[in-house]
Amino acid sequence: MTRAMASPKLILIVDDDPAAREELSELISDLKDVRPAVAPDGEEAWRILRDDPPAAALIDLRLPDIDGIELLKRIKTLPTDIPAVIVTGAGSIESGVEAIKLGAHDYLLKPFQPEKIRALVRQLVDLSRLREENAALRKEVGLSYALDQPVGKSPAIRRIYDLIPDIADTDAAVLITGESGTGKELAARTIYSLSRRKDRPFVVADCTALSEHLLESELFGHERGAFTGAIKRKIGRFEQARGGTIFLDEIGAFSATAQLKLLRFLQEHSFERVGGEETIKIDVRVIAATNQDLGALVHAGRFRDDLYYRVNVVGLHLPPLRERTEDIPLLARYFMEYYCRANNKKLKEISRETMALLLDHAWPGNIRELRNAIERGVVISRGEVLSPEDLPPSIVGKGWQDDRRPVRTLRDLEKAAVIKALLETDYNIYQAAKILGISRSTLYGKIRKLGITIPHTSNSEHSLPGGANSATT
Repeated sequence: MTRAMASPKLILIVDDDPAAREELSELISDLKDVRPAVAPDGEEAWRILRDDPPAAALIDLRLPDIDGIELLKRIKTLPTDIPAVIVTGAGSIESGVEAIKLGAHDYLLKPFQPEKIRALVRQLVDLSRLREENAALRKEVGLSYALDQPVGKSPAIRRIYDLIPDIADTDAAVLITGESGTGKELAARTIYSLSRRKDRPFVVADCTALSEHLLESELFGHERGAFTGAIKRKIGRFEQARGGTIFLDEIGAFSATAQLKLLRFLQEHSFERVGGEETIKIDVRVIAATNQDLGALVHAGRFRDDLYYRVNVVGLHLPPLRERTEDIPLLARYFMEYYCRANNKKLKEISRETMALLLDHAWPGNIRELRNAIERGVVISRGEVLSPEDLPPSIVGKGWQDDRRPVRTLRDLEKAAVIKALLETDYNIYQAAKILGISRSTLYGKIRKLGITIPHTSNSEHSLPGGANSATT
């Protein structure tokens, strides 16, 4: 099959220094299939990012209006995943590292090193093309990015997805419940993708990742001087989602104050930033999720009953994988096909013994655990059939021993160690390098040398088809 000629990839350069913009533009213009675009400040960059999303963005840390970190946070609210590289001076390396933690792809130091910039941009272009190919693959095997069609045929899951189109066409608040790994964020994204808000932002707020003190500020923003460390105004997730949808993951973690503010927002569509007096009215749809029993939290006095009824206008409960075992073969084959394409492997089938083990497993981690098990099997398998020895020990049990496996080369062992670190950190390069005891640049080199593909997922930052863009939450 012949491919159409690829269109040039747009690389956005954001810097208030005209000389820096010109230098980066010239360096990038020398590369094949790359087209630079420039913005002198954060607001102009934000307009380009929304209206003509680039393949990647190089963003100066210090801008005259909003800084690079704030622009990075805004990028994370966009429906299109755009890798961002923070550009900083040698005296601000800590800020570059902080940007990596917040989801930046990498950071560059001034003065620029031409070859390093060219290599990084080539890497970003390759990543963009890989993501396009992965999106085409998901469509080919019947699973689009937004998952218009679910992977599953069990009555339990079909009832859920038969109901979603009716829910999507309204602005009603939705509460999605289910165990960890059952696909709550996926269901939320599916509702969003089928709604009239699909061209507006989809903003995710992981409520468990924030302390009680930070939760209210993260969601509703704060004014300068609102508390120690509030050195400037912060726009919260609700304002970032203006006109779109906000997904509140683990709403059971809300503090009493945050519960009250959310209740008021659901009633009046208005709120005040922390430390502010201005009442802000915005149009945002709320979809919440939890793996807790909110009814029990209400009875225990830890969750407001009036908020429970407001947020639970429409309820969806996602069944655990152990209650939809007929979907396991379909899901397993889908993940095998996906990871074979992503890792250039030639597996053709799953053996009967392997499938029996998959069907017999309790899957406490639900679809996420199945996905990771199949990815591991695809990566380490050497044949055309996924065999029991390719599965994690937690699934295989004592019936199969490690000494049944052939001796592997040092390259295979090194590759397995790198993949294990990446999997344990959900493909967070910074954390994986820390586990392996090497620098981030060394890890990037090993990933290239060993031919490891980092699949695209959501949420995150260096994730797979399981976070924001996979079959799990």
